[in-house]
Amino acid sequence: MKLADLIRALSGIICEISSHDDPAITTVTNNTAKVVPGALFCAIKGAKFDGHEYLKQAVDAGAAALVISRDWKGTTPDGVAMIRVNDSYLAWGILCAEAQERPSEHLGLLAVTGTNGKTSTAILTHHFLTSCGRKCGLLTTVFNDVCNGTRTPAVNTMPDAAALQELFKQQQQNGAEFVAMECSSHGLAQSRSGNAKYACAIFTNLTGDHLDYHGTMEAYYQAKKKLFTDFAAPDQTAIINVDDEYGKRLYDELHDSKRVSISFKEKTADCFVSNVVMSAAGTTFDLTLDGSTYGLKIRLTGLHNVCNLVCALLAARSVGLAVEDLICAAETAPPAPGRLESFQLPNGAHVFVDYAHTDDAILRVTAALNALKTENGRLITVFGCGGDRDRTKRPRMGRAATKNSNHTIVTSDNPRTEDPLQIIADILPGIADDASCEVEPDRAKAIEKALAMTEKDDMVLIAGKGHEDYQDIMGVKHHFDDREEVQKFI
Repeated sequence: MKLADLIRALSGIICEISSHDDPAITTVTNNTAKVVPGALFCAIKGAKFDGHEYLKQAVDAGAAALVISRDWKGTTPDGVAMIRVNDSYLAWGILCAEAQERPSEHLGLLAVTGTNGKTSTAILTHHFLTSCGRKCGLLTTVFNDVCNGTRTPAVNTMPDAAALQELFKQQQQNGAEFVAMECSSHGLAQSRSGNAKYACAIFTNLTGDHLDYHGTMEAYYQAKKKLFTDFAAPDQTAIINVDDEYGKRLYDELHDSKRVSISFKEKTADCFVSNVVMSAAGTTFDLTLDGSTYGLKIRLTGLHNVCNLVCALLAARSVGLAVEDLICAAETAPPAPGRLESFQLPNGAHVFVDYAHTDDAILRVTAALNALKTENGRLITVFGCGGDRDRTKRPRMGRAATKNSNHTIVTSDNPRTEDPLQIIADILPGIADDASCEVEPDRAKAIEKALAMTEKDDMVLIAGKGHEDYQDIMGVKHHFDDREEVQKFI
C-alpha cells in the first residue's frame, strides 16, 4: 500500500495533512505494540485508552504515518506524515478495508440491527439464501461462517474493524455472494465497517439497552439509524418493523428510501402478518405480501420469532429470490442456538434456555411461553443482569421477569467486575411486593431450584445467557453453560 492511496481513501474526512513523502505502508494498526517500521498508526480515543497519548511510542517504533483526530504537541520527525481527520473511528474502519482491498465491494451485505432479534434474524436470512442455492456468509453474536464449511465462535456481536474486514476478505475469497450479519449500535457508532455499503438493512425494534454507552435513547436510535443513512447502498432495501415506536419513526424519516414495512396490526403495511397460532410444536400464520396471502407453518414459536423470520424472508426476497421458494424454506428454518432452546424433564415439564437480556426481550419471551402453558401449568423464570453494563435496565428487568411469571428466581449472570449481590440489589426495586420471587446468587443452584420445583405442566425459562458457555467473574471466564446445567436433570 502506498500512503497516497490511503490518503485518497480518507479524503472525505481529512482536515489537515503535514508535508510528507509517499512511502510504502507496511501495515495499518491502532496498537503501538504492533507498530513496525513503515506502519501507519491510527490514534483512537476509546473508553479506556487514548491512542493520542502513544504517538511518540509509535514514532519511536518506526511509524511512517500517523492518523490523529486532535492536535499533537509533540515533534513529528522528518519523513513522518501527520494526517488529521474529523472522525478517527471512521478513518480506522476505512484503513482496515483498504488493507484488505475493500472486500465488501464484492459482497451483498444484508444487515440487521435492533435491540432484540439480531442473531435470530441474521441466522434465518442465511438459512433462506443457502436453502435457495445462494452462497452466503454469516456474522453473528454466536458464530461466524466464512463459507469454508466450518463455523467459528464469535467474540463480539459486530467484530472490531480489523477483524471484520478480515472476515469479509475470507468470505470473498471463499466465493460468497452475500453476507448476513448483525450490526450493533456500538459497531455502527464506531463505523467499524468503514465505508461499506449495505444492500439491505433490517430494523427489528428498539428498547432500553446500552445507555451506559450511548447516554440517551435518542443517541442510541441515531446510532442504529446510521445503517439506513450513512452506510446505505444507493438502492438499499430498508425492512422495518413499524409496530415498534422507533421503527415507525425510522420508516417515516426514510421517505426517499426503498422501504418495506412489517406489521401485525396495520393491514395497510407492505407486509401484514395475521392469524398467528402458537403451539409447542411451532407456529402457523398468514403473510400478506404484494396482494397475495400465504399460509406458513414454522418450527419457531413466539411472536418475536415470527417477526424475525418475516424480516429475514423479506431480506432474501430483496436480492431476487422467489417468495414461493422462501415460503417452502420457512418450514425448515432453525432456531438460533440459545434462543428458546427447549428441553423436557423426566416429569414432563419443559425448560427453555434463552438469551433474553433486556426487559423487552424478557417480556416477549415470557409472553410467548405463557401462551403455550396449560391451565394448570406455571411459568418459573430464572434470570440475572450482567455486570459492567447498563445499570438503568436492572429494575426494568425485574419488573419484566415477574410480570408474566408465576415464580421468579433472581440470580447472577456475568457479574464481571461488579459484586453479584449489588447487581441483584439493583434489580429488586423493580419487582412488585406481591410478586412470587426469591434470590439465589449461585446460578447453578438457582437453576437446580427451579427445576426441582416443577410439575408435569410447568415451564421453566432460564434467561440471559443463552448460547454462552462461560460465566465472567472478575475478568476470568469460568466454564458455565445453562444448557449443560439443565442436561444434568434429564
